[in-house]
Amino acid sequence: MLDVLHNWLPHDPTPHYKLYQGLCIFDYLTEFHKANNYWEKELPFLIWNDLTMARTVKQCNDAKYMKKLLMGKEDTNWRTEYSPNNHFMYWVDKWSKEARKAQWKELRERREWGGEVHDRFGWGDQEELAK
Repeated sequence: MLDVLHNWLPHDPTPHYKLYQGLCIFDYLTEFHKANNYWEKELPFLIWNDLTMARTVKQCNDAKYMKKLLMGKEDTNWRTEYSPNNHFMYWVDKWSKEARKAQWKELRERREWGGEVHDRFGWGDQEELAK
């Protein structure tokens, strides 16, 4: 780990041009068995030509799908964070664990009674999005 930090300083965003790919890359359609062996041994690898992933990428590149996924039926503006440097920015949930559980319980009860399930989460109805 220290080798990585010494060779790629966190405060120096300059790209390094002498990077070498050290991971095996497998074709999902023809080399799945090799990728599976790596997966079973918990070794890192890359995979390409995965049609399921291609469908996911296509969905995520669709602006209407992403808007529906992120906003549902609400007219919500999403806030972003800005940092003038490369330090990690993180989000802390303002709801307590108990409040979050109570909200999920309320949403489940609404669904059971056929009510609108979208409320304050910004995710919309996931079953509808999966269509």
